[in-house]
Amino acid sequence: MYDFFKLTLPQNDCDMKKYLLTVLLTICVFEGYAQEARPFEAKIYNSEFQMFIKMNLYEKNILLPDDGAVLGEMAGYFWTKRDSRKWYILDAELIDDHTAHMSLVNDFGSEDFEAIITYNGDGKYTFKRTEGSTLKIVVKNKFVRIPKEVVFEIENE
Repeated sequence: MYDFFKLTLPQNDCDMKKYLLTVLLTICVFEGYAQEARPFEAKIYNSEFQMFIKMNLYEKNILLPDDGAVLGEMAGYFWTKRDSRKWYILDAELIDDHTAHMSLVNDFGSEDFEAIITYNGDGKYTFKRTEGSTLKIVVKNKFVRIPKEVVFEIENE
């Protein structure tokens, strides 16, 4: 009567491989849906400028690697491999499911800017500075200006 609810494990190697493959594919499908549902909870990067953004614009619970205990949780931060300075995402507001507005300030508090970040739906994000200071990073002891619009991709860790 209740045979339908009994769990039967595969009896041979071939069936076990099919079973494991089915489980792994199911996990991958749900992982993809999770990213689509919360695109602003991610670590993204731009390979051209070696820039990264770690963000959670929903709970705003990101701790900074070095200053987290002092500054507390925030929406995220922005950094590059070539420059030790960071930009903090002080405030973020979701405009819709694929667009958010962010306010950023550098770690000295001397420069700030506003930006719009858009999830393009293909694992890529468009980051566009809308107003405020020009974003600059240090490369070989010289400031390099970052364009107003930069494309980021999801980092696979």
